[in-house]
Amino acid sequence: MPTTPWLQWMLAIAMILTALYHIGHFVAAPPRVRRSKLDVDLTHAAMGTVMAIMLVGSLTSHTSRNLAIAFAFPAMWFAWRTGHTYVIQGVRAIGHPLGQVLICTAMIYMLMASSAQPTAAMSPGMHMGGMAMSHGGGVDLTLSRMLQVLLVAAILGAAACTATMWTRRSRSSAGCPPGSALAPTLTSVSQLAMEGATAYMLVLMF
Repeated sequence: MPTTPWLQWMLAIAMILTALYHIGHFVAAPPRVRRSKLDVDLTHAAMGTVMAIMLVGSLTSHTSRNLAIAFAFPAMWFAWRTGHTYVIQGVRAIGHPLGQVLICTAMIYMLMASSAQPTAAMSPGMHMGGMAMSHGGGVDLTLSRMLQVLLVAAILGAAACTATMWTRRSRSSAGCPPGSALAPTLTSVSQLAMEGATAYMLVLMF
């Protein structure tokens, strides 16, 4: 799929800002909040940095493969959190951890696809279909495309949920002191930015 360089640069900047926000949140948050958000802050800081590089730079195949393995750990952690939350609080409470599972899964998929390329760059023109095609195309390519479609749909669904929760939170905090909703708002914005950039990068793979 044709790329749009200016959009990729804008998304890369948004990802760097997202990474910086989560690093700052981790450093500045009170100890109790820091402990409860440690997994999200560290994962998003790392993911924002890697996504920015993939959008406007390049990664070697070896680095992409190692990063995919690294992101498998937060994916498994958030999958455990999703199951635990479901057991304790029910299905309505699993939206946030499940969204993290989806983003990590998409990241792993993109990195594995990149690792199949001679030079794993996301830069203009790259469709990232090398993983499926390097295994012979045909059925593998069809399955790869189906997985991409499912991931895009799931990420967009997660973005819709994030936007809905952000709207509800904004309404509920309308009478709160000024500035009290700043951190939750920035967290929602960074989450939406990451989900949007992830969906865009997946679409580039077609």
